[in-house]
Amino acid sequence: MRSLMMHMRVMKAVIFVITTALMVTLSVHARAQESVKIPNFLGPDNTSGTEAVQPQEGVQFLATLDFPPFTFLDANGRLNGFNVYLAKLLCAELAMERNCTIQGMPWDELEGALAKRQGNAAIAGIAATESTRIRYAFSRPYLRLPARFVVLNTNSTTFDFETGLPNVKIGVLAQSAFEAIARSYFPDAEITGYASENRMFADLKSGSIDLTFGDGLGLAFLLSADDGVACCSFAGGAYFAPKFLGEGMRIAFLQDNERLRNQVDQALISLQRKGKIEELYLRFFPMGFY
Repeated sequence: MRSLMMHMRVMKAVIFVITTALMVTLSVHARAQESVKIPNFLGPDNTSGTEAVQPQEGVQFLATLDFPPFTFLDANGRLNGFNVYLAKLLCAELAMERNCTIQGMPWDELEGALAKRQGNAAIAGIAATESTRIRYAFSRPYLRLPARFVVLNTNSTTFDFETGLPNVKIGVLAQSAFEAIARSYFPDAEITGYASENRMFADLKSGSIDLTFGDGLGLAFLLSADDGVACCSFAGGAYFAPKFLGEGMRIAFLQDNERLRNQVDQALISLQRKGKIEELYLRFFPMGFY
């Protein structure tokens, strides 16, 4: 999953997030009224509240420095991004803002720092896999990054995605997880792998292919950019495909910190119930990728 997220490390995404992250609360509220919605990944709301963490314990979040739009250094050298704001919301929900820190570091130093207990939670996109579950306990997923189709706006063809898109020409990035999803889910389609996104969209514009299929988050930034792919729009629904894309964004804890993990899970559910996670999503991703 980490390799997919690295696809988002582009300057346009950073500039976009810096702009949206500085918007005022009224702007956030206005966008929250739009039809863009985030699915509830947290499961049933089966908690009545949150158990407060004792002040002497605290939460020390570890995050990466170069994982836009989730964490990055802004123009003032401050740690910014979706995960940073989510960590602050969690600290507030657990009533411990005064004993809460968020430390940024390079990706390759993160797991070592967590093992040395320089922090007690990593909000950094560590994928929950068979091997990482040996070392870590994971929170509920708070966000999942789907695959999406993109179609040319002038294409009047209505695609029936339920039929498996037989004979439909689909472009994907070659040797990516998205190519694997497309070949697995749509075996009767005509799938072409591309070495570059630019060439793929050039073929979409020319009509050489009917659809492109790729990272929904990256495509949302591309479609919403002023100089982006104004020719095109999302088509069909979101494909989460956990076998290929992982189980979603989660917070990692050391295995012996089950109590804090449970408390954070409760706080996530409470934030979901209050609409805070949806507001945060709309703040950073005003063009929804679901």
